[in-house]
Amino acid sequence: ANRAAALMKLCAYPDAIRDCEECLKLDPKFVKAHARKGQCYTVMKDFNKAVKAFQEGLAVDPNDAACQQGMADINNSVHSRGGEVDEAQVQQAMKDPEIQKIMHDPQIQMVLKEMQANPRTANDILQKDPQVAAAVQKLMLAGIVKLG
Repeated sequence: ANRAAALMKLCAYPDAIRDCEECLKLDPKFVKAHARKGQCYTVMKDFNKAVKAFQEGLAVDPNDAACQQGMADINNSVHSRGGEVDEAQVQQAMKDPEIQKIMHDPQIQMVLKEMQANPRTANDILQKDPQVAAAVQKLMLAGIVKLG
């Protein structure tokens, strides 16, 4: 994880992620590796993978300050964008097979159309189906869907 930190200082984020993954193969409970992996993904604006890394770290240690701060930073970043669209982030996200699958899901398409037609129902829709809520959250983190 120290090498990953050095790689992060050099802005070699993909290499730092690989280093963190090697650390986690040796010790899946090494929270610092989860946190650094999440930090790399955050800088790369791959918020879905960052959230996953931070959540994995918090599953090991719910009080880890770095993972908690990472989650807060992502939340602030996503909500502070307002109506701005980061085209580069959206293009990168659309290359992700999981995002592509969500975007081509007829149920998700129907939900997104309903939410666009009647934004006030968004919260009700998301509370009714946790799977739909998770899919919409992934799209929000990717910068594809904006609420509010």
